[in-house]
Amino acid sequence: MFCVERSDGQETWIKEQCFKTEFKAFINARIQSLSTYGLYRVTYQSTGDSGEV
Repeated sequence: MFCVERSDGQETWIKEQCFKTEFKAFINARIQSLSTYGLYRVTYQSTGDSGEV
């Protein structure tokens, strides 16, 4: 599961949405970033493993 997270400006990331594919998550993060001028990232999350993509 690939999740899109938004930065609140204070080193805290807020989870927005999750997608089954990295491509869909990346496109969503890119669109959100361009429309809000915010900082977004895509993270990978599985049952016991997580990390920034």
